[in-house]
Amino acid sequence: MEPKRNYLLIILLLGLTVLSVFIYQTNLEKRQVKEDLIELSNIKYGLFNVDEWKKILANIISKKIEEFEVDGKNRKQLKKKISDFLYKIIGDLEGRYHEENRGSFPGFVRRT
Repeated sequence: MEPKRNYLLIILLLGLTVLSVFIYQTNLEKRQVKEDLIELSNIKYGLFNVDEWKKILANIISKKIEEFEVDGKNRKQLKKKISDFLYKIIGDLEGRYHEENRGSFPGFVRRT
């Protein structure tokens, strides 16, 4: 009976050792995946990267400026288009500002 018990304990100890190593490696992989996820969700990558947006917008604006022509003929039309555009943008901005601040006391105080 004693040798059977020793063999059983050795097999059980080996099984526990193998499972412990497996659990340890799984936790290492899980930690690495979490670190990678945190790094990828960092603001310096992807959609919220301010530097990338600056580059994109700078290219768009420079192309539009190169296409831009001002002479005596289209000066009044251009002035009208720019003023209409500015009034529209300011109106939209004010509308969104009032919409966001509506319905709460701090928003009421900010709006007045």
